[in-house]
Amino acid sequence: MSIKNSEIELKLKVADPNEWNAIANYVKQLKNCISIEQFDLSAIYYDTVDKLLSKNRVAYRVRRENNQWISTIKGGGSVTNGIHKRIEYNVPVESGRPDLNVFPRLPVDEVTEAILRQGNLYAVLQTDFTRQAITVTFNESKIEIALDKGTIYADGKECPILEVEIELISGREESLLQLGDMLINRFSLEREEYSKFARGLMLSGNLKT
Repeated sequence: MSIKNSEIELKLKVADPNEWNAIANYVKQLKNCISIEQFDLSAIYYDTVDKLLSKNRVAYRVRRENNQWISTIKGGGSVTNGIHKRIEYNVPVESGRPDLNVFPRLPVDEVTEAILRQGNLYAVLQTDFTRQAITVTFNESKIEIALDKGTIYADGKECPILEVEIELISGREESLLQLGDMLINRFSLEREEYSKFARGLMLSGNLKT
């Protein structure tokens, strides 16, 4: 069954890799920690030959989260000062094979959707990283802090992933900003305007800054 929601998250890039362990230790020791989990995540992002998805500001990936495959569509939304807001659909699937027909509808116009469902998709980039997910309550909001470390691969090139994603599970967006500011004031963290998908497209030359 597909799950639709609006994703709201603050992305922070780690400016000083030497602080990575200190950041992880600090986050894990925050008050009101609900849970700490670790995942090995490997994702392949797909598009058409003429880049219909990325032209419509849509990202489509199939990702292995430990032993479970999840097919995901993200589209629309906005990015303001590191806060990313998007529509997101998630569907558990059996393999990493691309298949847009598992989604009830796509966040693109009807003409583009018809073309996408009939056309061939190919892999444009891949991400492999380890995620430490720490869920906390902060100022009466439930927030997941994801510590992502790994690599983006695109067009025979690669670049590192070393970032903190702070996602609002429930509560107020203001809490997300307050938690982000607290971490920025303590560590060498900077607001990140680009998703992993966008950074992969830039790496392959398919997106200009």
